[in-house]
Amino acid sequence: MSGLKKIKFFVKHLFPSKESFFAKKIEISYYDENFYVSFLPLPKIFYLGFQKPKKFEPKRFSEDSYSFSFKHPIFAVADGIAIRGNGNKKFPKISPARRAADIFTINSIKLLEKEYENLEENIIFDIFKKTNEKIKFFNNKLLINKKINYWDIDYAHISASCVAIKNNFLYYGNIGENFIFLFRNGKKIFATKPIGWHHRKEFNPDFENIEPFFIKASRDRVEEIKNLGEKLKPQDFERLGRKYFRNKVAKIKVNKKFKILPYGYGVLTGENNALYFLEYGKLELKKNDIIVIGSDGALPYFESKAFKEFTKNWNYRKFLEFIKEERKKDAKEAKEATYFIIRVIKL
Repeated sequence: MSGLKKIKFFVKHLFPSKESFFAKKIEISYYDENFYVSFLPLPKIFYLGFQKPKKFEPKRFSEDSYSFSFKHPIFAVADGIAIRGNGNKKFPKISPARRAADIFTINSIKLLEKEYENLEENIIFDIFKKTNEKIKFFNNKLLINKKINYWDIDYAHISASCVAIKNNFLYYGNIGENFIFLFRNGKKIFATKPIGWHHRKEFNPDFENIEPFFIKASRDRVEEIKNLGEKLKPQDFERLGRKYFRNKVAKIKVNKKFKILPYGYGVLTGENNALYFLEYGKLELKKNDIIVIGSDGALPYFESKAFKEFTKNWNYRKFLEFIKEERKKDAKEAKEATYFIIRVIKL
């Protein structure tokens, strides 16, 4: 983030409108030049927001995006999944995947603000449906007169999460590699399922129904890889994974009724099938609960034993020290990591 952008961002958050949800007390600080830290105490919650850009491509914007509401406790994170270049094309500074991620985070917050007073679980589904439609419009313009090859010509697609807190309940939605965790008294009592959970027996009660479709898709992918022979490139493994598994569903007759069951993995692309992969719901909150919403690059931080210890007796400064050490460990990989930590102070 450039110095000018930092100043604009600082001013925007330091002096919100008088009717703003955050207007009473706001504090913003920067941990270092590559690590954004925001601490906003609210009447009932506080959150920390972090984003670490990629170091190995300093001229390219992060493909992670995040946003939040100034009116209500609403937060969104999206992780753009790169449309890969073919080696001859210059990768755009702001990738289509990042633009799609921004479409989700900006619009999901706006839509949730409008529906906040009537918030229910089905509203979360509607938010993802509407933002997915906006991504479809974006992709239609992006790929006009082009045939996708699932690599350098492909849908801009994203993993996405959003949460809203109202009346002691957490409303959540998640798709793709993003995650939402809920910690209570040092224990993780809720976690969204990992990407591709539909073809894992321990997660999916319909596993036996979708297993034949998953096996067939796997065989078809292997067959195409074999047919490429000497033309096989390293990217073909990922490219064909997208072709045979991304947002793939099957129409199956179960108990004399037809059901649409997902068997691949889901991300927002603008395709209607993506919504079959959406995990959404409602959780009751208690005092001192800690909610984490983030992109997959941040996942190791919050699956660690150290973080669970923090959730027993929260300490803001010690947490920052912990993150600093974790960043040193993954500095070589330079993963993008964006997340919010929300602690319930009072109900």
